[in-house]
Amino acid sequence: MASFEIYTSVTYIGRQYMARAAVADVKFDVANYGIGTAGSDASGNPLPPDLSLTVIPDSSIMAATSTFASRAYSSAYCLEFGINLPLGTGVLSGIGTSSNLGLIGTVLESSNPAEVGQQFLFALGNYGDKTKTATDVWDITAIVNF
Repeated sequence: MASFEIYTSVTYIGRQYMARAAVADVKFDVANYGIGTAGSDASGNPLPPDLSLTVIPDSSIMAATSTFASRAYSSAYCLEFGINLPLGTGVLSGIGTSSNLGLIGTVLESSNPAEVGQQFLFALGNYGDKTKTATDVWDITAIVNF
């Protein structure tokens, strides 16, 4: 089993929703993630995350509907999400070479009813190319520092 941490940064839109939540204009939950291939350069080195993005640039490895194994605050300023990618070739196994992880927020309540149910890219983390095969198990901790 491979275990590693991926540090993510809150996107601009994620910060906007956090600010709105602070004044009770909106409530949202971060309950999904996606894994993609757009976080590294041609040599496989990580690129800085583009925090102006509103959707994961490429979630071809795992769609942005995958759910977390665990969520916890490790401090008042740090949220950790547990992700387990199992053996096999199913849609939840994350087979392939990946380099980015997006944490997805969903609007639960809003002063604008049309927003309820909308999803947005809350945080994004890029990392050097990592390849997962059908015989690998990955245990990932996605970390968001505020």
